[in-house]
Amino acid sequence: MEMRTADRTFRRDLIAAVYAGLGPEEELTAGMILKNNGVMREGIQIRKKDTGVSRVVYLDELAARYEAGIPLSTLAEQVCALKDRVEEMTKGKPEVFLNDSTFLERVSFRLISAGRNHDFLLQHPHRQVLDLAMVYCVSVPLGEGVQGTAMIRHEYAERAGVTEEELHEAAIRNAPLIYPPKLCRITDAIDELLTICTGKEAAEPFPQADAVPLYVLSNTSGVYGAAAMLYDGVISGFAAEKNCDLIILPSSVHEVILLPDEGLHRKEHLAQMVLEVNRTEVAAEEVLSDRIYRYDRNSDRLMFA
Repeated sequence: MEMRTADRTFRRDLIAAVYAGLGPEEELTAGMILKNNGVMREGIQIRKKDTGVSRVVYLDELAARYEAGIPLSTLAEQVCALKDRVEEMTKGKPEVFLNDSTFLERVSFRLISAGRNHDFLLQHPHRQVLDLAMVYCVSVPLGEGVQGTAMIRHEYAERAGVTEEELHEAAIRNAPLIYPPKLCRITDAIDELLTICTGKEAAEPFPQADAVPLYVLSNTSGVYGAAAMLYDGVISGFAAEKNCDLIILPSSVHEVILLPDEGLHRKEHLAQMVLEVNRTEVAAEEVLSDRIYRYDRNSDRLMFA
């Protein structure tokens, strides 16, 4: 289990500064928070007393901004401002986004590792697919075109009066609409990333792009986009276009890599590559799986490769 903590002095001073800015009806708690894949991150949580709505911020992220030159007092003000925004949009009542008439219309899902998230899955409705788990979430409009996401716990589903089957049907239906799929050549994805990082478009296309038969599947937000591999028609449509089965490499929870399976690649080498990348390049809380998958066109099934 990975532990991510901030410097003790910074933690003490920031918590004191945030606490000083709280109102009489607000409370603050600090401690380790369980994230995806069993990663524990140190955070502070602020809520109004007797409500279920809170805002969590993570101290390692704030510490990095502090080291970059942002004054501690400014960070404390920003923490309180984020809390105020969530409180204003929800009016302090989880029922605003749990029980209104549009609840099921805003349900979608994320795809995470089942084995790495045993304790998390005990608390959340989910459905297992191979070694992965579909977990359900509801989008929460925060104004100005910004959407938050709340993971659906068992007690939230009970309060909303919905079953796992209803959540699953809604998530499969809504996810491609809320988080549309995005599929492109890996070379185009690299060019796009370089453009974002440098602020300049590539002067020339990626060399020998056609010789690199790898494709990146995510969603348009780039966040938890691996779920797009379970969208109806996405994988099957791409396999039909390429007229072959597909090998699926789990790059991270945010995207997967598709490789037309033309019998030219040794699957044990690909599996070893995924394992090594997960150990050395992917953040622990973003690892999706150490296994690789195969989509079989004839049976329309996803399976281990």
